[in-house]
Amino acid sequence: MGRRTSKQVCKMTGCECNQNARGLCKAHYIRWWRGTPSDKPIRQLGQDKPVCRVLCCERPSTARGLCKAHWQRWKKGRPLGGTIFEPKSLKEYLQHYALRMQGHLIWCGTLDPAGYGQLGKKHGRAHRAAWKLAYGPIPRGVFILHRCNIPPCVEPTHLYSGTHTDNMRDAVRAGNNYNINKTLCPQGHPYDEENTYTAPNGGRHCRTCNRESQERYLQRGSA
Repeated sequence: MGRRTSKQVCKMTGCECNQNARGLCKAHYIRWWRGTPSDKPIRQLGQDKPVCRVLCCERPSTARGLCKAHWQRWKKGRPLGGTIFEPKSLKEYLQHYALRMQGHLIWCGTLDPAGYGQLGKKHGRAHRAAWKLAYGPIPRGVFILHRCNIPPCVEPTHLYSGTHTDNMRDAVRAGNNYNINKTLCPQGHPYDEENTYTAPNGGRHCRTCNRESQERYLQRGSA
């Protein structure tokens, strides 16, 4: 039998990405695994991509900052036929890969699974780099948070510094905490008012699972 060449599309409505696992694309599968809502768009403000790094080429970037045609030339060792844009500073990097959209400055380069912009190992996440550029170094242990709740936004006025507690509180308020968004325990029992015990530290425990665990313990002791 020949190998299958056609790829099926993600089963989420409005998503045109190829399936990765459980009938979902990689981004929606990660959301399902974490228990986060899957009804929000993968990129919350448009699908814009940075353009090719070859000057005067306006085609979207595909790999290594190049469009598909220029990347194929680079891969085969052929001349690109143009000058490569090489950012000399962090400021130039942000200006090239960020677009102004609906009052936000959206990073259109590489995104991590959580939707935050990535600048590589040297500069880390894009919004932290934007904060450093605008306000200076970030003290150790300090988190840079979004007021707008748009992860790829690198607009400095939409950012503020806070603690880990502030970060967790923001995640709960924005509905991005995957544990709170879970409606079923690992065994499939509902996290409703009757079946849920809330511990003093805020953790949720399934009463049905606890009851079944106690019954198994008593049965082992009586055997």
